[in-house]
Amino acid sequence: MSLSVREALRGRGILLTGCTGFVGKALYEKILRDIPGVEKIFVLIRGKADERFWTEIHGSEIMSVFRERFQNEEEFTEFVKRRVVPVRGDVQKADLGLSANDHRMLKEQANIVVHCAATVDFRERLDIATKQNVLGTLNIFELARGFHHLECFVHVSTAYVNSDRRGRHLETLPPLDFDVEEMVQLILQSNPEELEKATPHMIGSYPNTYTFTKAITEVILEQRRGDIPLAILRPSIIASANVEPVPGWIDSISAVAAAVLFGGLGIMHSLVGNPEVVADIIPVDMVVNGILLAAAAQAGRSQLCIYHCGTSQLNPIKWMAVIRWASTYWRQHNVEKRIDPTPLRFRMYRSRATHRARFFVEKQLPATLFGQYARWFGTDKQRRDSLSLSKANRNALSVSDAFTHFTTNEYCFDTTNLSKNVAALVPEEVNVFGVDIKAIDWERYIRFLCYGLQKYVLKESVRPPTEVLKIDLVKEPRRLPGERSFFKNLFDDANWAFSRKYHQSTGIDSLNTSRTTIETKALVLKSPKVKEAINYIIRLDNISNAEGEKRAEQIFDRMAHTMTLKIVRGLGYFLRKIFRRIYSGIHVEEKGIDRMRQMLGQGPLLLVPSHRSYMDFLIVSYIMYEYDLPLPHIAAGEDFLGILFVNWVFRNSGAFFLRRSFKEDVLYSAIFSEYVQRLVSD
Repeated sequence: MSLSVREALRGRGILLTGCTGFVGKALYEKILRDIPGVEKIFVLIRGKADERFWTEIHGSEIMSVFRERFQNEEEFTEFVKRRVVPVRGDVQKADLGLSANDHRMLKEQANIVVHCAATVDFRERLDIATKQNVLGTLNIFELARGFHHLECFVHVSTAYVNSDRRGRHLETLPPLDFDVEEMVQLILQSNPEELEKATPHMIGSYPNTYTFTKAITEVILEQRRGDIPLAILRPSIIASANVEPVPGWIDSISAVAAAVLFGGLGIMHSLVGNPEVVADIIPVDMVVNGILLAAAAQAGRSQLCIYHCGTSQLNPIKWMAVIRWASTYWRQHNVEKRIDPTPLRFRMYRSRATHRARFFVEKQLPATLFGQYARWFGTDKQRRDSLSLSKANRNALSVSDAFTHFTTNEYCFDTTNLSKNVAALVPEEVNVFGVDIKAIDWERYIRFLCYGLQKYVLKESVRPPTEVLKIDLVKEPRRLPGERSFFKNLFDDANWAFSRKYHQSTGIDSLNTSRTTIETKALVLKSPKVKEAINYIIRLDNISNAEGEKRAEQIFDRMAHTMTLKIVRGLGYFLRKIFRRIYSGIHVEEKGIDRMRQMLGQGPLLLVPSHRSYMDFLIVSYIMYEYDLPLPHIAAGEDFLGILFVNWVFRNSGAFFLRRSFKEDVLYSAIFSEYVQRLVSD
């Protein structure tokens, strides 16, 4: 049976909660952008609904793509006002604290409810998490029960409602071994101080109050459901958008995003965890499509259906890969708000004690010493910086502790029900509402996650890491987190420099010329132009033919390169080491490399560096070697000839040397002109 999201939701009124949050914003924007047939969108917002709707939701950069469809802001605003109704309400209040008019409006016009609102703080106090996640859900569920034309209630939960058990998880309710209604009453009636002490015992093997209260909510919903069509969407670890509305969009710094961001800021250089464990990360745009598919498939079906939305089954990624690619991005991009400027080398420790010891030595001890100095001798700014640094360290430890359960334990979430919905989609909607887990390119995704955090969370100006940009020419060696680094570092670079077959595509190993230096020398000195210049010097200075030819040979020998592949390989090895130390990254526009490759053989190529730096020609040569392109002949000043060893390395790597001025020297001008023409023509 085919499934059309647009047809299933055509003419319906949709009530959304949690739209000021990460998932809610993305869901709201998607409905507004891609489901024009929806009759009304009701957005439940706590407090000043109208003000928060326009500032927090429509003020978000997620709306920029949809805004571009309109000629001006006035047209956009009028469109939104016709389709969207902000509703003031609070899920923690009975009947949500709605006004009589709003209650009547929802009762008559709302057909589908999608409940995204929740507290996702892993460290939230148990009674507060229960009020928000359990009672808040039940309040809106009971309100929806009274809607005249309710077709579906979608509850956004979490895949980790079974996180007290490892391994593979099916799309079934969590098997709790206690009475959930009694547990809720016990939590709400307990003294906060006593509850704080009893929480570890009450949640048992659950890692935090968030997953515990989400599990309770699912069971109670099923018990109270009756014949209401109920869909539970369980996403895993939600992170930035993969494609829609723009790659990398994110405005939340919880879970994996918090760890990645803190790494980029230099606040956190390590985590407790097993790098071999699968990290079940799911892009927010795929979660949104999963929600819409669930709503469309479940509408009108008086039963419960649970949908996992994760990547561990179809396209798993390990934590070692997340760390590697995120670390690479942060090393290659300047973060203006970075607290610790030292190059990021993120690690993952299996031992909590080892992690704490390293964190103390690398972070807490320096912060304490700086704090004592600032307290007794520092300026007001240094004292403020000291407090900020101490707070940052506390936050880093808090994130690490809260996330440890998910970096040390591995889960695999069955996604059969979601896959069935995707398979049933009508062809014209596959690219709009599909959830193609296998299509995620993880290296690209993690780069865009970091980019999104820098652009949308830190609010810094940064260029998107587009596919045409190769950004790893000087990254750390391709070792994985947890591997010993010294010899791997040493031999990876040596293998890159000495073992690769240079110019595989052309089948030559002669770098950039079909002639040897001796052959080129003979052709240059025997050319009519040079012979004429030699004769002129002989007559002018009244010297012998042999002396004139000797002068010409000396000029050529001082000028010419003697490019040697072995020396080039050795220089490449050391440059790779040096560049990694002094540069955060070497960025290459690969489309330009492709154009250059296509032009080879059509005529000479002239490379003109935009800087006037002595490093330019080394970087250019390094890039050409990396891409198996002929190495350029570098025009270097004779100043370098006075630097021992350096001039030998440069000459054997393709540099030729010229005087600063030689206009009046007829012989030198002729040899230089003929030599350059030979280099270009060969």
